Amino acid sequence: MIREVLDAFERRDIDAVLARAHPDVEFVAVTGQEVGHGPYLGHAGLRQYFSDESEHWDELRISVRELHPAGEDIVATGRVWARSGNRLVDSSAGWIWRVEEGRVRYGRVFRSAAAALEAAGLAP
Repeated sequence: MIREVLDAFERRDIDAVLARAHPDVEFVAVTGQEVGHGPYLGHAGLRQYFSDESEHWDELRISVRELHPAGEDIVATGRVWARSGNRLVDSSAGWIWRVEEGRVRYGRVFRSAAAALEAAGLAP
């Protein structure tokens, strides 16, 4: 399910993301930090994220390499490639996800895979 959610984020498929998101989802994204938004809350918050993301980035691609269980959470690690005008980001990335009642209840994006693993207590 987490791979499906991340694939939907990459496709910018808001309907697919909302179908897998709990109504009270909390999503903390690097894009939100860059545009001055705190956590995106609920389905309206996810819609706002997609609006912010499309205004902030010309292109955004993510790839997941590994999933790691971490108690109630799942840590995904991979890469992010993004372009906005002349600015290019190509780096490792990490996400922490929590699923409740079969839907994503919490998601957080980290600027590196190592930061996500450390936040989840999985750092070596």
